[in-house]
Amino acid sequence: MNTLVSIGPVVEFLKPAIQDVAAVVILAGLGAVGNLARKYLKIQISSSQMDLVRKAMADEVHRMVGEGVDKLSTINVNVESPQVARVANAAIANAGPVVAKLGITPDEVKALALSTIGAYQASVESNPAPVVVSPAPIAAPPAAAGLVTT
Repeated sequence: MNTLVSIGPVVEFLKPAIQDVAAVVILAGLGAVGNLARKYLKIQISSSQMDLVRKAMADEVHRMVGEGVDKLSTINVNVESPQVARVANAAIANAGPVVAKLGITPDEVKALALSTIGAYQASVESNPAPVVVSPAPIAAPPAAAGLVTT
């Protein structure tokens, strides 16, 4: 009795969104590193140089994530129940037509993921981390009159 569920079709459906979300996250980090390099290391990076780096990074992220997703799509999950496996495999096999009838496309999934990341990034940027202020050192109390200290 088969107890394996193939996640390949789900992973393949989400592949474009996964690639774009990973690229956005990596490029946001790259932008932060570029800003730190400008600010603290006084390295000047032109916008055309930054665009070239972004393009190269985005291409590499798409390639690497694509390879990872391709490997993920070959994974089968053992659910240890033939009934659960049969239902899950049928649901996954019919997910494409159902999702199409609902009008959900990979581009819409990608747009939703990117807008969610953008909203999170905007909220983080609009609420900077609090500045930690160290308290002033406590001065030693004045010596009491007539008190001898050793």
